[in-house]
Amino acid sequence: MQCIFCFFLVFILYDASQLFLILWNLIKDQITSPELAEHLTRLYSIQLQENTVCQECFLETKKDSNMLMLPLPMFDFDSQPLRTLEDALHLFFAPVLLTEKNTFHCEQCVKKTSCLRVRVTKKVSHSLSFPPSLDFSQILTPEHYCPDTQEKDNGLYDLFAVVAHSGLADFGHYCAYVWSLTEHKWFCFNDSSVCQVSWEDVKCTYGRSSLRWGETAYLLVYLKRNCKQL
Repeated sequence: MQCIFCFFLVFILYDASQLFLILWNLIKDQITSPELAEHLTRLYSIQLQENTVCQECFLETKKDSNMLMLPLPMFDFDSQPLRTLEDALHLFFAPVLLTEKNTFHCEQCVKKTSCLRVRVTKKVSHSLSFPPSLDFSQILTPEHYCPDTQEKDNGLYDLFAVVAHSGLADFGHYCAYVWSLTEHKWFCFNDSSVCQVSWEDVKCTYGRSSLRWGETAYLLVYLKRNCKQL
């Protein structure tokens, strides 16, 4: 059995996603078995392929990447708030036309322009629902969410945990709602306090400042359901 040691500075507000990445890197760095580290990377990484097509010469460029989280949008292309997790996923995977300042470098056309992105940090707390079960077959085609045709995949995922934030973007408090795989119940982990909650309590993290001290879901963890051999 291998012991993992993690050290953090106290009385410092960490962003939940930042803390997750810190924990992930600390755990990986302390694993002495390369096979185990590789297995964990495959288990928890999200494999994405980005295809870019030049609109002048139609050269297609493919780029593979591994991510631990999907940075989903909260607004559509018209700056209107999205209301469901499925809508955010649809928009995340939707084709985007890169024009003007967002043009890319084409090796065949030998053209390149700079791209500047200005980001303003603020908390978005409008209501956005997420389901207890997520069916990727309703969002992507089987060829997209399961490119390996040798492996059968039903595309079903079950919500396992919700990290919620209350407060402002640069100040606040985190708690976690976790589904027990053994007791089949939801529990809320709030600092040293742990209590059983209902799905209705978890739904309070959909957003809206009028619900549960303004708690808003920040990280959603979905667990892949066992594939059924058809």
